Amino acid sequence: MFDVYQEVVGDYWYRLKVARRTRAHVTKLAARATSACIECEAPPANAPDLVRIPRIRTWALFLGLFETLSPFHDPHSGQLPQWILDWFAADEAGQDMTAVTL
Repeated sequence: MFDVYQEVVGDYWYRLKVARRTRAHVTKLAARATSACIECEAPPANAPDLVRIPRIRTWALFLGLFETLSPFHDPHSGQLPQWILDWFAADEAGQDMTAVTL
């Protein structure tokens, strides 16, 4: 999506200006998707209500998101985290992705 944006719009200041609205839009879509998934299949009764994310990971996420607002941001320069590489490998191996826990 970054490449499409750069090709079509390419204006850093506009990207910065609409970042808050974009985040709100994506948050709404995620909430709708979560609700739709729960309507189709409720979580098991023994599922935890809320998964606690370690503070260091929260900070890493915050810094990563903050970095995307930099005018020098290049999504092609970073490395994918190991958990996503494991996820892709499990998918390629044909595992049932609804049952995979990483």
